[in-house]
Amino acid sequence: MTGQVRELRFPPDSAAGRGRGWYRGDCHVHSARSHGGELTPGQLAAAARASGLDFFAITEHNTADTHGAWGPLADDGLLVILGQEAVTQTGHWPGTASPESASSWKPAAIRPWYGP
Repeated sequence: MTGQVRELRFPPDSAAGRGRGWYRGDCHVHSARSHGGELTPGQLAAAARASGLDFFAITEHNTADTHGAWGPLADDGLLVILGQEAVTQTGHWPGTASPESASSWKPAAIRPWYGP
C-alpha cells in the first residue's frame, strides 16, 4: 500500500490483514474499572501484547464507560472486542455486541445486585 493511507476505524470488523487461521485471545477481560480488575486499559493492552494475544474482549461489569479508551490502544496486531458483563441476581452474563445493538440495551432491566 505504498502511497496510500488506510483509514482506521474503531471498533474494526476484523483483524486487519489477517485471513483464516487460529488466533490466540481472551474472551473475558476486566480493567480496574470493574470489581476484581487490577490493570488500566493501557496496562491490559501491553500485557496482551507481551503474552502474544491476537485479541481480547473487554467485559466491564454493568458498564461500557471504558470503551472510548480502547481505540488508541488497538492496532493491526491487537484486536479489542467491546463488550459488557451484566451482573444480576442470577449470575454474571458476559457478552459482546455491535455499537448499534449495544446502544439500545437497557441495563436497568437486569436489576444488578451490586454496583459496577
